[in-house]
Amino acid sequence: MQYGVNEVLLASVLGAVVFSVIACQPLVIVGVTGPITVFNYTVYDIITPLGTNYLAFMCWIGLWAVLLHWILAITNSCNWLKYVTRFPCDIFGFYVAFIYLQKGIQVLERFGYGAPFYLSLSVALLVFAIAYICGELGSSALFRHPVRVFLKDYGTPLTVVFFTGFVHLGRMKSVELEKLPTSRPFFPTADRPWLVELWDIEVKEAFLALPFAILLTILFWFDHNVSSLIAQGTEFPLRKPAGFHWDLFLLGLTTGVAGILGLPFPNGLIPQAPFHTDSLCVTRAEIVTDENNPEDKDHFTYKRTHVQQDPYYSSYILSHRPS
Repeated sequence: MQYGVNEVLLASVLGAVVFSVIACQPLVIVGVTGPITVFNYTVYDIITPLGTNYLAFMCWIGLWAVLLHWILAITNSCNWLKYVTRFPCDIFGFYVAFIYLQKGIQVLERFGYGAPFYLSLSVALLVFAIAYICGELGSSALFRHPVRVFLKDYGTPLTVVFFTGFVHLGRMKSVELEKLPTSRPFFPTADRPWLVELWDIEVKEAFLALPFAILLTILFWFDHNVSSLIAQGTEFPLRKPAGFHWDLFLLGLTTGVAGILGLPFPNGLIPQAPFHTDSLCVTRAEIVTDENNPEDKDHFTYKRTHVQQDPYYSSYILSHRPS
């Protein structure tokens, strides 16, 4: 009951406004990720038995993280990204996706056996199957291009919206399903003010938050920068790489503000960022003959040019030699 719908939405809005308006990489989708959710309830399980004020402790984690993020940004630590390949990026993306799968299975286990379990399992499988089918149809040649683009870009969110209302139809609405805790609009889920009482904590507990802040900073440094790398890959090159340092500085700022307001910390979303970037990028393919050997028809290049050019990105060329 510490973090609910209102807190997650406000955290996502905070990150979205800051990064879309003043960040160097506005296409990095910012929100509450799976790893930070794991971090939040792990800290809760450790701190709550000690009688420590959880939100005040999280606030101090956020304040320490501000200092650590700014130190990393000022020292140009993001230059170390030149040693990071796409392999750890893909592995970390798999880790984030697997967290959602694992948490989904845990949620299904809460219901035991009965109508709620079978309904939840059916809806989970249907959401997965239909979203997967929409993605495959969007990559196929079965429909016209506008239909394929629509299915690929909007199939998954529309599937989630549909099945959110689907469980309230017919006899299914009589099945008791666990619902998210909600409160009045623009108010916290728990009965508290928005500003966290960060002074309601002992001095030793405030310094105890430093090791957790170090872990959070390491997580955010890798998570956010990997999200940026994937969204601004070789096909979407960032013209000003120094923006990585500025964005890390902004991430520290949003982390501190989220801690003071009692919100889950927002950062770059790895699964969503490349999908949104790809869906917003309109390209066309042009076959260009090899200038060095124009008679060699087996050697050619695909020149992909942005139809709607973004000032942050430039055109790119992909070489291809058929086997």
